[in-house]
Amino acid sequence: MVTSDLAEVASGLGDAARIGGLLGEATRYHLACGGTAWRAQLAIECGHALGVRRVDGILLAVACELVHQASVVQDDAQEKAALRRGQESAAAKFGAATAVCVGDHLLVSAFAQLASLPGSPDLIRLFGHGIGQMAAAQAEEFNPALWSTMTQLRYEALIGGKSGAMVVLPVAGAALLAGLPAVEVAHLTAAAQALGIAYQAGDDVQDLVADLISGSLNGVVVRGLVGAGETGRARWLDLLARARLGKLPAKEALAVAEALKTERALTLDWSLALLSNAAAGLSAQASRRCSPLVSVIDQAADMLASRMARDRKSLYAA
Repeated sequence: MVTSDLAEVASGLGDAARIGGLLGEATRYHLACGGTAWRAQLAIECGHALGVRRVDGILLAVACELVHQASVVQDDAQEKAALRRGQESAAAKFGAATAVCVGDHLLVSAFAQLASLPGSPDLIRLFGHGIGQMAAAQAEEFNPALWSTMTQLRYEALIGGKSGAMVVLPVAGAALLAGLPAVEVAHLTAAAQALGIAYQAGDDVQDLVADLISGSLNGVVVRGLVGAGETGRARWLDLLARARLGKLPAKEALAVAEALKTERALTLDWSLALLSNAAAGLSAQASRRCSPLVSVIDQAADMLASRMARDRKSLYAA
């Protein structure tokens, strides 16, 4: 069922690309880069678990994927990323200005999907709040004081605003479509937020070298910075300042990443603990009506935990 539903999600994404001119060309190019559609799949599975009408679950999934793709294309434009999934990014091919327009178009298309759903005002408020969180967190990544004021709690808040919000939308969106009470939506939102933070922390371990080169926010780097003494912190801030100016050689980034082996392991342990606590907390609080969704969250957490456990094993084998 999910496979055929995802095919309809792909068709819905194609509708957003049916626009003329340069915007249409750049939109089609970006969407052709593909992706895991993990958030769309999560929306579909949550909708199935709660008995949401199939057509409504698909519309929600399309909206979630459109928001995700908008964030990706605009992120590439802001960070001057040359590649996206092994091919030239839309920002590199069409220019950053056009890529920003693509992101705006995808966001508007997402809200157009939501407008035809039952209870659309609540869904629009949910998505508006989530996108606002994402934008605020993303803007902080370009704050000149990002690293000088960085703490572990600040890191958690920032990735909670970005990656956490992108998991909240499919989970809480399905709960709203199913008419669950506000207290249940709040429990699900907290679990989804933790799931998103854990997801990003795991990605940070994999993306460490690239993030060091660009000076981008990364949980492993945060642990290195926070754990350094006063002299060490000064060295870290100098390194990150050079990275943000594009002056950190790849060879130096590789050496720093190798020296952060302990921090990488600690970041994976933390993300695994987040997954476990989120699933356990939701199971303890869920009502009978919400219980079918607990298994979906558990499965998503187990999938992420398995990937992180493999990463941890590879880390210690290296």
